[in-house]
Amino acid sequence: MEFSQVKYVLLDIEGTVSDINFVKNVMFPYAAEKLPEFSEKNPELLEGIALPQLLRWIQKDVKHPVLKKIQGLIWKEAFENGVFKAPLYEDVLPAWKKWSELGLDLGIYSSGSVTAQKMFFSHTTEGNLLHYLKHHFDLDIGGKKERESYERIAEKLALGPKEILFLSDVKEELLAAKAAGFQTVHILRPGTEACELPAAHSFSELSLSPNS
Repeated sequence: MEFSQVKYVLLDIEGTVSDINFVKNVMFPYAAEKLPEFSEKNPELLEGIALPQLLRWIQKDVKHPVLKKIQGLIWKEAFENGVFKAPLYEDVLPAWKKWSELGLDLGIYSSGSVTAQKMFFSHTTEGNLLHYLKHHFDLDIGGKKERESYERIAEKLALGPKEILFLSDVKEELLAAKAAGFQTVHILRPGTEACELPAAHSFSELSLSPNS
């Protein structure tokens, strides 16, 4: 699958570069377990939101900025203490190396906080990969299913929308990015349901040409 004039690759995390089960079955339960203790030590970070509400949001994976910030701080401590490391799909690192050698910039857009993103990629099973990533975007830029969020990202990057390739496993995110003018690919990892959008099962299927 060939893409021309791409200067920037914007990536989702869960279900795109890392198995979504790691986040759902390891990171979320850990945050829920540590949340009561964390809230006692840092009540000001809850911004008046009751602890039971935050726990319900974790169960439902609600994309609330306050919850994502708190989760990020809990996970930061866990990563730094070696409680867990982030697993990556085997095609991720080879692709990032290749794209970087081509002169492409890489960035992350995730509902997880920037703090959580940086901890995630600095403590992976492949080592510290943070140096591959030029930018990190979270819900402060807007919701991932909203066209305006991608327009803001393009403005922040000072790039034309067509110069940005967005990779995600979520159809609604891709449609929003496409509506903003981005090039998109639906990444089909195990368990991901295909749709009508251009798709690939591995980053190795993508041929990016920044100068054509």
